Amino acid sequence: MPSLRQPVADMLAWQMDCRVAWLCVLEKEYFAALNVLDEAYGTTTELGIGNGLQDRNTYFLGRIGKHKVVINLPSGTVKGQLEAHSIATQIRSTFPSISIVLLVGLGSGAPRVNAGNDVRLGDVVISSEVLMYKSGKHTDQTFQTTAAPIESPRHLLAAATGLEFKFMGKDSLQDLVDAAAASIACRQPAYARPKLDQLFKSSFIHDDDKCVCREKLPDASPELVQRKIREPGNLVQMHKGVVGSADQVLKNATERDRLAENSNILCFEMEAGAVMHATKGFTESITIRGVSDYSDGHKNDEWHNYAALTAAVCAKALLNHVQPPSISQLGRPLGDDTLNRSCRAPGSSGREEPRVVGARRRERRGQGVARRAELAVHLRQRRQRRAGPKAQPPSGGQLPGLDATQSRNAQAAIGEESTLHIYANNPVPASLNYPHDLVGGDQDSIGMFQQRPEWYPDIAADMSASDSTHQFLPP
Repeated sequence: MPSLRQPVADMLAWQMDCRVAWLCVLEKEYFAALNVLDEAYGTTTELGIGNGLQDRNTYFLGRIGKHKVVINLPSGTVKGQLEAHSIATQIRSTFPSISIVLLVGLGSGAPRVNAGNDVRLGDVVISSEVLMYKSGKHTDQTFQTTAAPIESPRHLLAAATGLEFKFMGKDSLQDLVDAAAASIACRQPAYARPKLDQLFKSSFIHDDDKCVCREKLPDASPELVQRKIREPGNLVQMHKGVVGSADQVLKNATERDRLAENSNILCFEMEAGAVMHATKGFTESITIRGVSDYSDGHKNDEWHNYAALTAAVCAKALLNHVQPPSISQLGRPLGDDTLNRSCRAPGSSGREEPRVVGARRRERRGQGVARRAELAVHLRQRRQRRAGPKAQPPSGGQLPGLDATQSRNAQAAIGEESTLHIYANNPVPASLNYPHDLVGGDQDSIGMFQQRPEWYPDIAADMSASDSTHQFLPP
């Protein structure tokens, strides 16, 4: 990992400018990610960055090329779709400008050598589509997958195509992986490339007591699928295709082959479907998987570290082919519920929900308003700096009843949030009975400030711009 250095002094600006979320659910995936950063800054706890009210995660901040990147710290105990969905849902309450989500880690390959899909251990698969292959129906004959595939964003796939072309030239993925492995080999030798890569025929069933799958077999062994020998400098290759996702591990070669043939799946994993659903309509996500086994009974952990590293190296290379989005390209406007929920003070655990009454509740509401005003002031100042002195708007003067600082914050909030909408929400049927601009989908949040009825039970007030504003004011 690169040596730690402090980012720019304005940590709020960094938090607001961060566009890329790098998600991982295993510790070995997280360690591999840290080792490919160009600059490493530290965790949100170390840097004093407070989480959004709904966010229970810790993150590591860094830079890759032109991109500011935030990586979640895996819990080490919880895996699968529920954990991935939780992380992908919560991260925008702490980093509201996230527009790209990379799910990077391990996957199980589905090679079909005769069909030209020669996926091998250590290779990397980038998702062109994600298919929830366990969503379907059982018939008398078989199980039929009925879920529609979820396509990856076009501009990220275009970047992957550019990366493929680059790897056809003098620069190969193998070179990048070797360089990354060499930089950490002295500290973490476990990331070296294993020597044994054998693809067994589907008819060769694993036997825990006497299986020879961990032994080096002759190349002509009848148990092995015959494959071409790869050149030494081209051992690691990148593939782009369908990734199968389900909340279970696949260790059945026959089922692997059936799904690969019917749905053209190149790789299986457990979290991509949940992340794609969690980010749909808000951010763009793509899955990058290092192949660590062949989805059969011979599955073991020998290739885990190296495959995690190849995925991380490929994800970094992909990011370097993606132009950082401007603020106008974000999937969701700043100043909505993501800002309202980014108001927890650094060091707060966030476990105390705002159900308290009296002074403490009013204080928390006041902190939320102050946080929103602070973010609005920052955004206004940043845009004015980028636009130049000619674009500076005239001063609005001091507003009645407010001092100079309060007036400046109020004017900034008005300028930034004047395009906010009043949201109804289907989980709160009563909200649909009041005038609204849009129907939202953020849990059960409603109104202009995306308030939750659990905490603000007066639905009529929540759905009124003026009345919802007064809920934040002291009595």
